[in-house]
Amino acid sequence: MFVERSEGLGHSAEMTEGTRFMIVSGNIGEGHQSAAHAVAESLESVWPGCRIEIVESFAAVGVGSGPILRWLYRVAVGSTPGLQQLWYRAVSRCSAVRWFYGRVVGGWVARALAPRIAAGDPDAVLSTYPLATAGLARLRRAGTLTVPVTAVLCDVAPHAFWVYDGVDHYVVVDDEGAERMLDLAPDQPVTVVGPLVRRAFRTTPAASREQWDLPADAFVVLVSAGSMALGGLTEAVTAALASDERCIVVALCGRDHRTRLRLERLARSAPRLRVLGWVDEPAALTAVADVVVNNSGGVTAQEALACGRPLVMFRPLAGHGRDSAAVLARSGVAECCASPRCLTRVLRSLARDPAVSAAAQSRATRYAARHDLDELARTLAVGPSRGSRRLGHQHHAAPAATTATPVAAGSPLAPDRARRRAEGAAPTPAENSGPAAGRSADA
Repeated sequence: MFVERSEGLGHSAEMTEGTRFMIVSGNIGEGHQSAAHAVAESLESVWPGCRIEIVESFAAVGVGSGPILRWLYRVAVGSTPGLQQLWYRAVSRCSAVRWFYGRVVGGWVARALAPRIAAGDPDAVLSTYPLATAGLARLRRAGTLTVPVTAVLCDVAPHAFWVYDGVDHYVVVDDEGAERMLDLAPDQPVTVVGPLVRRAFRTTPAASREQWDLPADAFVVLVSAGSMALGGLTEAVTAALASDERCIVVALCGRDHRTRLRLERLARSAPRLRVLGWVDEPAALTAVADVVVNNSGGVTAQEALACGRPLVMFRPLAGHGRDSAAVLARSGVAECCASPRCLTRVLRSLARDPAVSAAAQSRATRYAARHDLDELARTLAVGPSRGSRRLGHQHHAAPAATTATPVAAGSPLAPDRARRRAEGAAPTPAENSGPAAGRSADA
């Protein structure tokens, strides 16, 4: 599909000076927070002189909500994946569950966020966490929040937990994600921006293996399961060590002290294993890896792709992890492995065949380069408190020449596409062109 794109008039510090943005996140793991900081960097680049406040939604809610929800998430994903998968399906298919999150939980979060929003008086509000989005949408529906709300989806595969009446604009990572959003929220614009990562991942870091005590000629496998180290991290490490004698495995244990101690004990008998805890600036480490193994399909996977690293999804987490892994596999930028044996085989192929590794790097680089995170800031509307205006190709101040621009370039998708589908209109040739068929290394 093609949409009309206005080339815009550009903007200066005088236009954007003092514009206030509020980004609401949620500290479940670190991915949502990391995405919030990536969005903030983009806003600072495109809106010179703007002011940005990042609000952690659980801190606003209080009453121990953060630790409780983190514990529930850890138990659901780590110990009862079957229940997590059932919950994921219920959110997608059961209107009563969606009503509960949108109305009950959304009302609870809305009451907590309202004073912070009133005090901050933002021109636009963005959210990188689903329950924060539920609260903001509730305020928007009630008329309490009069500026636009943009939901920035951290998962590669959008799902109904992110979608609420009252959201003005959705931002997604992947082209297939945009297709899904047109089904989930057919009346709202959608913008594709590519990986939600900080600028250090989107440029070529001046990285050196020496700072990580990694041999220059080693095949480095970076294994990460997020800040909570959920899933089969130990199994992934063991499978990676078995792949090739040149393989050096770097295991990131996040903030999980017990997992780190367990792997440090393993490292005493496995000299090719390096065990690290939380790494504050992981861009340089990701850049020196030959491949990244992950299980969530969230920000860590996006960071790998932004650095042009081959990506292997090992036993993806229930729910959003499995869905996102499938999308990445269909896009041709990830191999999916359900067993340690499969992971060993895939890593051995990458380690021993330079052509296979180079091809995987090329696919990752092309995937990350198709879109630009700054497109989010350029298409962002700001609200009525200081005059409604938009930057870039959404600028409405004066007409400009228009050209046909494909959706893949990052332009917002017009909502009439979904309406034409509902009316039975035939899709255009561009609408019929989708990502390559999915593949699994276990097939």
